[in-house]
Amino acid sequence: MESTIDELSDYLVSLLSQKEGRILIGLTGVPASGKSTLAAQIITCLNAKWALLHPPLPSITNEKEGGIGIVVGLDGWHLPRSELAKMDDPELAFARRGAHWTFDAASYIAFIKHLRSPPTNHVNPSPSTSERKIDIGTSHSIVNETIYAPTFSHSLKDPHSSTLPIPPSTRLIVIEGLYVSLSHPSWIEASNMLDERWFVDVEGGEEEVRGRIVKRHLESRVASSRKEAEWRADENDRPNGRFVIENMLKPTRRITSIPDPLIQYPIPQLLPPPTPPPISAPTPYITSSLTFLIILALNNNTPPN
Repeated sequence: MESTIDELSDYLVSLLSQKEGRILIGLTGVPASGKSTLAAQIITCLNAKWALLHPPLPSITNEKEGGIGIVVGLDGWHLPRSELAKMDDPELAFARRGAHWTFDAASYIAFIKHLRSPPTNHVNPSPSTSERKIDIGTSHSIVNETIYAPTFSHSLKDPHSSTLPIPPSTRLIVIEGLYVSLSHPSWIEASNMLDERWFVDVEGGEEEVRGRIVKRHLESRVASSRKEAEWRADENDRPNGRFVIENMLKPTRRITSIPDPLIQYPIPQLLPPPTPPPISAPTPYITSSLTFLIILALNNNTPPN
């Protein structure tokens, strides 16, 4: 994947050099396709290359600024458990957490609209301006504002609001998640505001995907047993993945994720090797003959008196 990351980061450097304002890339794929890891690696590589090509002047460097690019995860728009508990069927809501209807799509759309507000030319804004938080539900734009995105706390199992700062100097945002490119009525407005829609294909198909999901559930302790991990994969994650494929806008780019070598697939049962025939004991004739030869050899080697 290193060559893919290098090529994609080069492409984004070129894109930033050609276009003004913010660039929004939606990165999607089925569960466990590697979206989060890929997005983080691309942005890390992009920021390093951009810093070499465009080193900031010491006189205008703000230590609170981020890189030219950042990753925003859709997980920050999970509905909190308190909201799931209020649904008509709370048991189903908790069992299907991660389905598109367990996200706050309206708040996510408001966030994308705010990102679409063009940042001004950035020259060391005052902290009072650059650190000002905004209400992502409003439609106006504040000069040199820092926009804050929510994140998800796996320890608390709930989202955290306004925890990821996106300063005006950050011009490229990769939003990764299952539903960032949906054509579904609840999501399409945000999907259409993206500059590009990237989709991660998984080499190895459904067997590879299922193995990754089960492995992830066990490692994260979302599931306490392999049986539970497999149930979650089959009853929630894989249906969500099928929904994404059936309801997404056409990707502008497709990326292939290679198989995970650490996943243990079922090994076919091999037939046991045939039992070798028992070794029969030497016949008395052979035994006595060998004994005679040994005694004869010893007598011939006996030293003289």
